[in-house]
Amino acid sequence: MPSSFTHYWPETTHFTEGDPFDHTAGNRFSRSGLTTGDRVFGISVRRGVPILVGRLVAVSPPVTYDQACKMLPYEPWEADEHIIAAPGTASKQSESRQIPLEILRQLRFHSPGGETALKFVSKTRLDQQTFRGVRRLTDESADLLESLIESPSAPDLSPTYPDEIDANEPYLEGARRSVTVNAYERDPAARSACIQHYGCSCFVCGFDFVDYYGDLGDGFIHVHHRRPIAECRGEYVVDPIADLIPVCPNCHAMLHRGTTPPSVEELSKIYDEQSAGDNGS
Repeated sequence: MPSSFTHYWPETTHFTEGDPFDHTAGNRFSRSGLTTGDRVFGISVRRGVPILVGRLVAVSPPVTYDQACKMLPYEPWEADEHIIAAPGTASKQSESRQIPLEILRQLRFHSPGGETALKFVSKTRLDQQTFRGVRRLTDESADLLESLIESPSAPDLSPTYPDEIDANEPYLEGARRSVTVNAYERDPAARSACIQHYGCSCFVCGFDFVDYYGDLGDGFIHVHHRRPIAECRGEYVVDPIADLIPVCPNCHAMLHRGTTPPSVEELSKIYDEQSAGDNGS
């Protein structure tokens, strides 16, 4: 009986919306037992959100790069093993086919010790390594992913990933509001967009609160404005990727210290130099 597998596509892997998911490549297919007639679901994680890139059914056991070049109408990326889709089995590629949390929590995989689930580091956050490589799904789990492929449109997942927003949306910052003194209002949507893009690790020192405090620290991080808001004098459109950066409270304090505070890059250099000195002592 055919089996079903997930194959992880790193975030840097290029794919084109709407093109057929007719091929995937790696170096673990044979050792995982993947062969003719097996289903393969391509999984990626884009800005922290799990994406079902597509599905194919293998036309043969894994083939070499040279064989794949002869079987495909384009030159594939180089890898030891290649899986080619049987005719009529390639779904369309999509970077918007998000996998809801309720499905992620139901997925089960075969392992030598029995069935295993995906690993979560918090109630809503997957361990970044949990989808790595090639993993064999239970039949019930494969059917859950297949149901997403067969859906005529992507489900509305705004309740599942509440921080996900449009990266192209403009955000206004600097709007004054009356309190005891005038304060520059920081747009929470811009902060969320910054964290969604960069994650919650400090850009300077790499500290991630969830690693040390578990659920209590999950999602906690300061966001630093590369250009001080008070210098902007009124509202301005902020780019949450170019203008904002996540930093821990310690590094954030250093980024505002002195009459001429260091830039993020300058502070990173200071931190790296100090760390190198500590390791060498």
